[in-house]
Amino acid sequence: MLPFNNVTNIVVSPKPLGIEKVVRYCLICGDKSTGFHYGVLSCEGCKGFFRRSHDKEYQCIYKTSCTITMENRSGCKACRLKKCKEVGMKKQQRHFLKPAYSNVPIDPIQQDKLEFQWISQQIRQLHTPTYAYSNERIMMMNIKNFELESNTEILQHFINEIDSEITSFVSFIQSVSLLNQISAKDKSILFKRHAFSIYLIRSAPAYTENGFLFKQGGLIAWQKFYDVYGELGIKMKTFAAQIQEMHFSEAEIGVFVMLTLLQPIPMEDVAIQNVQLLTETYTRFSNTLNYQLATRDQENRLFDKIQGLLEEVNTISELSTIFQKIIDFSDDLHKQFLDLMKTNNASFFIPPLFADVFSVPATGLNGQPVE
Repeated sequence: MLPFNNVTNIVVSPKPLGIEKVVRYCLICGDKSTGFHYGVLSCEGCKGFFRRSHDKEYQCIYKTSCTITMENRSGCKACRLKKCKEVGMKKQQRHFLKPAYSNVPIDPIQQDKLEFQWISQQIRQLHTPTYAYSNERIMMMNIKNFELESNTEILQHFINEIDSEITSFVSFIQSVSLLNQISAKDKSILFKRHAFSIYLIRSAPAYTENGFLFKQGGLIAWQKFYDVYGELGIKMKTFAAQIQEMHFSEAEIGVFVMLTLLQPIPMEDVAIQNVQLLTETYTRFSNTLNYQLATRDQENRLFDKIQGLLEEVNTISELSTIFQKIIDFSDDLHKQFLDLMKTNNASFFIPPLFADVFSVPATGLNGQPVE
């Protein structure tokens, strides 16, 4: 089973849903909230900052829109103050403490907005460090042509890349408190079902005009990419272009991959232990993404596109059985490549986690199964 047992507890709550999970977190920096201050759920630090700074004018020294977290909230006063005002802090609002289980009424629309904002902020903070193709990491890449001579070497490199991506995404899942109540078994079932789809979505920025961009900056020409993946490669590139056209923010891409992970699975295929919890959690992320996209698309056209993308990525994922056919050479879609493997008696190193997710035998470099 995938390593989902030791999940980091960020939120402790007896309820799977509800405002109790939201009131503990500051909408400005993500630190623990002590209640409503100046009309907004916030921590003591941001409450004090807004009290001192609400009528001041600051300039961002970085000339950009800084991401405010509890670790760096003191780094840019201009962007911190801007965030305070964006989430609704107002000096004339009386601030008060709201106990975790008090009955202080909250406007339902405001409650939903607060929850969606909190989910978006938390997912962005947790997803970005595990995301190899974040804007910051791409800007820091030293891009150069990748010199791999044979299809065997190229596919081995893709296997290694996908294994690394799986490892990173598992780390992300372990830190998402909203998944804490989903059992380790259910998480494992969901991830194995949707792992390739998640890989496709997170690697979408790698599909550049000149070739596929590996995480370390190596660029492989499209012809070599197609030599390995064949028809599947064409579908992967087309899907990546559709993801790119959505112009997802890093918070949105994080929520989108959560939606992909939590998609309902036909009950006749697998035995999910808690279908109701899965459905509630999926709905929660779906509403959050709808909220995110509505802020830049009032007619909800972007959210409508999301449904089509989910359907399409699942279709492509069904073709990803190439990884299950590496060992027995029986995938007709990649017959030419598989024939090349047979001719050269090629063997691959299949890492254990990759093997578990895609249900293939783990092998060492000598091609022998790992016990």
